Amino acid sequence: MKYIRLIDNVAVEILPEENPELPGVPIAERYSPNFLAACIDISNETAVEVHDIYDPETGTFSAPLLPPEPTLAEIAEQKAAEATAAAEVAAQAKAEADAAAAALAAETEATT
Repeated sequence: MKYIRLIDNVAVEILPEENPELPGVPIAERYSPNFLAACIDISNETAVEVHDIYDPETGTFSAPLLPPEPTLAEIAEQKAAEATAAAEVAAQAKAEADAAAAALAAETEATT
């Protein structure tokens, strides 16, 4: 027997009946009754990992869904947006450098 703590039907913690770090201490003594009541108990043979999704209607677990892979068009759009942002930052840096150089030239000219 093992207990699974769920948050929004996602397994966030797997609690074995016997903890090797606390041999001989049953789970009921390691956790409060209220905490264990919020968990579900399943057999040790049931395959479940942290982040698995629990279906309360069937009592089964499934692997988490992965986000879809981006399309080539989406990747190209993202790269274009990154290039545009980098160009804007470079243009701003150049404008600031030009302004600083002009101010320095004006200051130098005024002191000579």
